[in-house]
Amino acid sequence: MRLILPVFLTSALAARTNIHLLSNGTHQQILCPVISALYHGKDLNTDANGNVEIIDIYNALHKKLKVGHLLSAFQAYGIVGYEKSQKNIQEHRNRCLPGTWCHTRREVFGVVNDGTKRYLNVFMMHGTQVIEHGISTGVRGGDTNMPPDAVNCRGTYPCSARFKQFFGDEATKKFYLKDILSIVCKARKIGDRGGEFAYASSNKIPGYGNLGPVPLREWQMKGAMSAMLLAFGRIDKAGEYYMTMDDMKAMMLEGRYPDGWKPTANSCLFMGAGCKQSAVEQFNLDFECDVGYDEPFWQGTGCNTYTGQTCGIGKECAKGSTCISSKCICSRGSNYKTMCFKNGKCQHSPTTWRDEYFGYKNHVYRADNPEARGNP
Repeated sequence: MRLILPVFLTSALAARTNIHLLSNGTHQQILCPVISALYHGKDLNTDANGNVEIIDIYNALHKKLKVGHLLSAFQAYGIVGYEKSQKNIQEHRNRCLPGTWCHTRREVFGVVNDGTKRYLNVFMMHGTQVIEHGISTGVRGGDTNMPPDAVNCRGTYPCSARFKQFFGDEATKKFYLKDILSIVCKARKIGDRGGEFAYASSNKIPGYGNLGPVPLREWQMKGAMSAMLLAFGRIDKAGEYYMTMDDMKAMMLEGRYPDGWKPTANSCLFMGAGCKQSAVEQFNLDFECDVGYDEPFWQGTGCNTYTGQTCGIGKECAKGSTCISSKCICSRGSNYKTMCFKNGKCQHSPTTWRDEYFGYKNHVYRADNPEARGNP
């Protein structure tokens, strides 16, 4: 599938410096591998420019991938958060989350109009803090805040070198849940920190307090990777889910459904809803990792993010750093990349790899409503 954009739209967006809707847009320029696969498989309804509405994401997840109703709604309302006036712009978020009048009007009273509809352009996810996960591998893009010594993707995505770094290259390898979580461990240590929750201190998802506590910096990646396993995985003789290396390459590098895949009922939101493992359980999965959740990230990468100072009630961090788990960690700088602690202060780190995305200079669109912690 190839997207051809109107001349007036490509001309207007060519001048943008934060996010780019590319005139030769294909599914490979969709950051999320699942949304890419849905688009490639013609199972996702979009308008001519790549915009989806809440119901489009919900229908794709629930009706095409067989994801449970509540989880499909949770994901749709969570990521599709721009009003009609923000279509193809996506500068200011205004989600229709549970507890808001918008959500009540739409779900309780059935009012679906310009006041309650929300949109997302699937080609404008790269560099958008409110869409990117708190931590990630950057294989399909979104690597706007990687450590200085990160694998150089040279502006081309999906990035095979990054895939090899995080997923390996053993052709016969099988990815069970423990293998999926080992990838999360690598992302915890050396992965991208470009998402709005990368510096989170709370343990509750904003707007979804009823879900209970979750590790806010990592819940998105853990949930997405383990849900992908349940949705697209194969089942061995012991009843355990796994994906082959070819399956993983199909999703992460080719943005398409694995060969031979057929949809079956898989994920649900809450425990006891009939699925093998609920999303809430996935968000809270524990795993072995040689760097703890609350330890400073990017250790040994040439960028020391920890200032050596502690923080807490009545004890704030110095300018340029943010309090995370009682430690003062260097904040993102003016370029939205995490600064490094050097010579007694947090400083911008020189970029040692090309900072591009499909030929465009990488730019970040900062989160708003609410703002993201750690931002300048």
